[in-house]
Amino acid sequence: ILIKVPDHSHGGEFLIQIAARYGVDVQAIIDANQILDPNLVEPGQRLVIPAAGQSPTATATATP
Repeated sequence: ILIKVPDHSHGGEFLIQIAARYGVDVQAIIDANQILDPNLVEPGQRLVIPAAGQSPTATATATP
């Protein structure tokens, strides 16, 4: 899922709300988007929301 951060959002609070809405751990959102500081999420920024129960690395497949 790809979402856009609303203009009126406040970084870390927004991530907590989005995590609850999509049933995803906040850390999974942080990891999927390589966010260094969750308090600096910018309005208008686009975020990838991983599937519930899925870590960003779980979708990677190894090639022999």
